[in-house]
Amino acid sequence: MTGARLGQARGHRRMFLLGLGAFTAASLACGLAPPPARSSPRGWRRGRPGR
Repeated sequence: MTGARLGQARGHRRMFLLGLGAFTAASLACGLAPPPARSSPRGWRRGRPGR
């Protein structure tokens, strides 16, 4: 089912708020996530991780 059809069936405002909430939650999760592990400090300093 497409987003437009869901909007007609469930209400445009409700679908907009649902999407806004999902985007906000995903952004918050990305912001709070720890940085990726570095496999080599030497490679990290050169800007080439893992080498």
